[in-house]
Amino acid sequence: MKKFLINFWRIVSHSSSNGIRLFVVCRFFMLQFLFRLKKPASIKFLDKNITFDFKKTGSISTYYHGLNEPHDMMFLGKLLNSKFSFIDVGANIGIYTLLSSITGVKKTIALEPDLANFKELKSNTNKWSCNNVDILNYAAGNDEGYVLLHGDDVAARVTDFSEENLNNNRVKCIRLDQLIPDIKGSKVVLKIDTEGYEHEILLGSEELFQLDQVHSVLVEINTSNIKTGASSSIITFFNNLGYKPCRYDIEKEKLILVDGYNKEQDNTIFIKNENFIEFNNYDHTSEVLGLLKKQRKKIFNFTYSQ
Repeated sequence: MKKFLINFWRIVSHSSSNGIRLFVVCRFFMLQFLFRLKKPASIKFLDKNITFDFKKTGSISTYYHGLNEPHDMMFLGKLLNSKFSFIDVGANIGIYTLLSSITGVKKTIALEPDLANFKELKSNTNKWSCNNVDILNYAAGNDEGYVLLHGDDVAARVTDFSEENLNNNRVKCIRLDQLIPDIKGSKVVLKIDTEGYEHEILLGSEELFQLDQVHSVLVEINTSNIKTGASSSIITFFNNLGYKPCRYDIEKEKLILVDGYNKEQDNTIFIKNENFIEFNNYDHTSEVLGLLKKQRKKIFNFTYSQ
């Protein structure tokens, strides 16, 4: 019972539950029945289906909260269109990749080094018949070659070659600068979620930033990179390039400037001043943004698989 209550409180008190706690509570107790029925199910995500894997954090969080990172997802839902390309670094099972694919972007490139996550990512993009998505079983970093991957699911992270562990996996590593030919002629939005390896990835994308194509970046700044000091390096990197740290306000549908980084959610949005002003003066509500809003308040956001 104690474990049940701790799990319940962790889910209900999560920042993604703000404004929709009644929906989250209902989904939580419904899931207990799903467990007992032991029938295969899929999550209804933006009126389509994705695999419901009880062992995957991306699946469970999407089920409980409708959107596992609502502020950032709604920002993308309002922003992205055919003028953009989207690069998803640390794509996991593909929630952001799937979202970008229906916004009409010119190209989505998803990188996921963990093999189990990659297989789930590939399965989900195939089910959605995504024809504007390239998925790569690669890590990204500051150099080309191979790196070691430790952990799994959302905790999968790149480690140093000197760290010996039989559970580590050797995966190919590329610089994001190598993707420049694939996103030529479009504005670029980056999402980087790599459990503390974000700064090395940014260093491997300096040519991309020099081309002045990068419109905005969603980057995770949490305990992983705060403890290592990488957060200050990330903030300095963007400050030197003239990017401002922001968070997206769901109610106002605008970007709000923050001090240093977003302390209310895991991700901080870094954006240049001219793009910040343009976005906040942009009143168009896209069809995808409407789907995202409805997604959060669906009680029955699952279906039984056939």
